[in-house]
Amino acid sequence: MLRKTFWLAGALALTLAACDDDDDDLVTPPGTTSVTILLTDAPGDILDAVVTIDQAFVQGTGVSRVDLLDAPVTVNLTDLANTTSELLSGAEVTNGTYSDLRLVISGAFVEVENEDGSSTIFASSPDYSGLPEGATVGGELTLPADAASGSLVDFAEDLALDGGSVSLLADFNVSQSFTDGGTGAWTLQPVLRGAAAGDAATVTVTLALGADVTLPEGVTLAGFTADLGGERLAFAEVGGTFTAAFSFVLPGTYALSLIGPAGLTLTTDPALPVDVVVGAAGAVTQAVTITAATPAP
Repeated sequence: MLRKTFWLAGALALTLAACDDDDDDLVTPPGTTSVTILLTDAPGDILDAVVTIDQAFVQGTGVSRVDLLDAPVTVNLTDLANTTSELLSGAEVTNGTYSDLRLVISGAFVEVENEDGSSTIFASSPDYSGLPEGATVGGELTLPADAASGSLVDFAEDLALDGGSVSLLADFNVSQSFTDGGTGAWTLQPVLRGAAAGDAATVTVTLALGADVTLPEGVTLAGFTADLGGERLAFAEVGGTFTAAFSFVLPGTYALSLIGPAGLTLTTDPALPVDVVVGAAGAVTQAVTITAATPAP
C-alpha cells in the first residue's frame, strides 16, 4: 500500500457536545456549546506529512471570534488513515452562527519518495520543531502567504451552535494541499472541506479478474491501488474479495481510477475513470473488473 499523500485523507471531526445540565460540576454555562475537535486523514502516496497547528478558531457575523486551542499541536497526518486523533476537547463556544472555522498552521514538513527509492524531506524551516531527530532537510516547504489568518475549513452552510450536540467532519486533502513546485521546493496550501460527521460515508471498491484474464507472473490484485478523488488505498483481500475501503468520505462526486503495476495496459468494466456519487451517511460499493491485462509495448 502506498503510504499516503497526506484525507487528514486528510479530515477533521468536531464534536460539539453540551454538558449534562443535571451535573453541577459539568454544567455548560448558559448560551455556550462545548467543542471537541478530532483529526483524521486518508491514505495517499506521500511518506510523511506533519503539521503544527497553533490556533483553531471560529468566527462569524454578530459573534466574536472564539479561540479553541490552548497550546500548539503537532500531528503526523499519515498516521491517521481511516481513524481519528483528538486535537482539542471541551472548548466553550458562545452559541451563535459562525461562518468560519479556521486552523493556523505555523510549521510543517513533507517527506516524499524519489524515483530511486530514497526519500527527501521538505520543511518550512531547517529547525522546524516537528522534524524527526537527526533529519536532513533537502528542500523548502513554503507555507501559505496568509498563514497567520488561518486556513478555512469549507462547509456548505454556516455553523449554527445552539447548545445541543453536533458533530462536524473536515477533510484535509493532503494530495491537493501539498504540491511540488518543480524547482526543488514544495508548497503547502491547505484544502479543507467540512460537513456534518453524521453525513460522512464509506466507499468500498472491489476488484476482480474477468473470465479467462490472467496477470503476469508475480503480479496479484494486491499490487493494485484505488484512487478516489486523489486519495489512494491499496487493495487487500478480505473474505476472498480484494477491496479498498475508504472511511470518512464527505458527500460529493469523486473520480475513481485504478493504479496498477508498471508495464501493464489494462481495460476494465466499467471503463475508468468513473464517477462515484456519495450521498450523506451512505455506504457505497463500486465493483471494478479487469477485462484485459497486457504488457505495455
